[in-house]
Amino acid sequence: MTSKISFSKLIRNDIKRRVWLFAILLLIYIITGPVALMIAAENTRTYSYGIEFYNTMANYVKLNWFRDMPVLLFSSLFIGISGFSYAFSKRKIDLYHSLPVKREKLFISQYVSGAIMYLAVSVFRLISLFIIAALGGYLTGAVVINILFAYAGEIVHFFFLYNVVVLSAMLTGTVLASILGFAVLNLVYPLYSFGLNYLMEYSFITNTNYEAFVEKVPYFSPMASLLTYIELQGNEQYSLSELFIHNIFVLIIVAVCIVAAFYLYKIRSSESASKTVAFNISKPIIRIPMVILGGILGGTIVLSNANKFMTGWVWVGIVVGAVVTHALCEAVFSSDYKRAFNNWKQMVICLGIVLGIFAICFTDLLGYDTYLPKRASIKEATVSLPLDYDIEYEEIKDITDNGKVSTFYNGRDDYMYRRAFKEADIIDIVYEFGKLGVQHVDEMKETRKRIIDDSTYYAYKEKEDYSGYTPDDLVIKEDGESEKLLEYKVYYKLSGGREVIRTYTVGRDDVMNLIKSLYEKEEYKLAHYDIFELYDKDIFTSVEVYDAFSTRVVQLSGKESDELISIYMDELKAAKFEDICEIPIASITPKYLSSWDYIEGVSGYYIYPSFKNTLSYIMSLGANMDNMVSVPDVSKIESIQINAYEYVYTKDTDMPLYVNGLMYIDDSIESRRIINKICDNVKLYGLTWANDVLYDKEDRVEVAVYYRVDGGLQQSVSVYFDLGTIPEEVKEDMKVWALEDTSY
Repeated sequence: MTSKISFSKLIRNDIKRRVWLFAILLLIYIITGPVALMIAAENTRTYSYGIEFYNTMANYVKLNWFRDMPVLLFSSLFIGISGFSYAFSKRKIDLYHSLPVKREKLFISQYVSGAIMYLAVSVFRLISLFIIAALGGYLTGAVVINILFAYAGEIVHFFFLYNVVVLSAMLTGTVLASILGFAVLNLVYPLYSFGLNYLMEYSFITNTNYEAFVEKVPYFSPMASLLTYIELQGNEQYSLSELFIHNIFVLIIVAVCIVAAFYLYKIRSSESASKTVAFNISKPIIRIPMVILGGILGGTIVLSNANKFMTGWVWVGIVVGAVVTHALCEAVFSSDYKRAFNNWKQMVICLGIVLGIFAICFTDLLGYDTYLPKRASIKEATVSLPLDYDIEYEEIKDITDNGKVSTFYNGRDDYMYRRAFKEADIIDIVYEFGKLGVQHVDEMKETRKRIIDDSTYYAYKEKEDYSGYTPDDLVIKEDGESEKLLEYKVYYKLSGGREVIRTYTVGRDDVMNLIKSLYEKEEYKLAHYDIFELYDKDIFTSVEVYDAFSTRVVQLSGKESDELISIYMDELKAAKFEDICEIPIASITPKYLSSWDYIEGVSGYYIYPSFKNTLSYIMSLGANMDNMVSVPDVSKIESIQINAYEYVYTKDTDMPLYVNGLMYIDDSIESRRIINKICDNVKLYGLTWANDVLYDKEDRVEVAVYYRVDGGLQQSVSVYFDLGTIPEEVKEDMKVWALEDTSY
């Protein structure tokens, strides 16, 4: 048929038909755009000024899921559904197709008119944002860039959502089915991703990838892609190239969607109107993935709530999930619940696929946990060790001309992965960590199974009655963990660019030699401690030193600050592994001026007894070194208080009793003798928690040491016994006190 109606006239008529929608969209975009920006600027001025105000406004104009996602979902859904609403009525579609207009032209005109409505209101909002920001005096370079990239992401993802709505409309024959189809196309991929990711986390003991596949490759779901873009732009580390590349991938998917929708419109018959599914051939294409997904989700839902008594129910969850999903799909397709089990053979096949997936994961048939890449294929590698846990791993984002520093936090693992080693000798050591971990996989699985099997659930009464018990009815459990375990993560980057990350848990003593070999490599310490990178940026303006009692010993600035930090770093760089196995006696905190005009510190750095040059420099400043010790000063102790949990048990019920506030006061010769005996076996472990795995302490028994009042203030510090060194008379006192104290 030859078209007798101009393309532009078709578009104008369609926009007139939907002018009500245009008005609603304009109102929404005014409220969420210029109005919201003016309100945000006014509120921000009440609590910030200067660089802080500009930074806040620059962040505000980025895409925001709470503000922008509902608007994009509403816009795309209503523009798409209203534009092709005639396709859901046989009478209307026959009328439209009787016009002297080719189908292709009709489809394109409806599509373009909807796009024009959106572009008109979004461009209006874009221009208004620039005008308001300029009038408000905060149209900085950062604001301009963030507005432009927010707009680019908004445009790209509107068309992604819009095309998926149109595609859904072509696949269905009713408004409700089209909306449901839109929801399914948005959610199926993320649900598959999260379901399979949880199954991997549960099945593979070395799995360390807590990021679902949809978070890495979000382009197959409009909502997932939009959320990822919002997260990328909101991340302080983001680069403009990342946003650009993300949009390119999305546009490729958008092109595929519009081509598919256009083709379906051409072959779609008018009889498809009012049917749930427009094409019978698409029913199995929809149903099979949905049934498989239902089985996976049914199994993982049980897994997420399973304990050792429920694991058999996983298979029941799989069956129920697959069967219910199949029944729902068939009932919806046919609009008749009696046909819920049509095509049951397909359901059985899908069920078999899901059961096979779970069986493969549970048995690790593909060898995920025991995988070790070939040494020759590894180009970079590193290992993230549980050492120096309280280092915050600050990375510099920007340094202004006046020396103000903008930083962002980077997790230990990511920090180390980004600094993976290329040196062959270090890669060899990391590879040995991987080999050792693979050798302990079976032990890791047995340990996890034992922990689950040994779990005991106590039904506590409101208040336990131990009135009939004597100390002889109690027992001390000193075994604790038979062996200290150490968890580490190994990262490989292979020659093809593939990244492999595995988590292993092995006995501490088995891995200590490897840790020592790695730690004494200067390259490792330069990567492990962020202080070296930060010092090279010349951001430190002062430094503070605190003793084991958290009392500030030294506060330096200028040349003295730089000298102390430099001396400390030299000793840290030259430190042996044995040095950090000693108990630290002080902490050092370099300071810098943040972009928020606050003084921030780089924490997590300790001074060990072997750091002689650092200690000598501090001493030369006349600092009070009395409390820079690793053992308590017995001569000044006034009292000691002991608390313990899961250390004293009843013999008959095997219930732990809480030892709360057992006191030894220096008021008699006997008390002084016990206090002296306790102090012979305790250490000031207050600064050791960051390297806790290196020490053999009885952490179930906490000892609080109180010093004599000095100047009206009483000092206290927590100390701990070494394993197996608690005096027998103290153990007996714990039993007596556990029965006397009823606070639990």
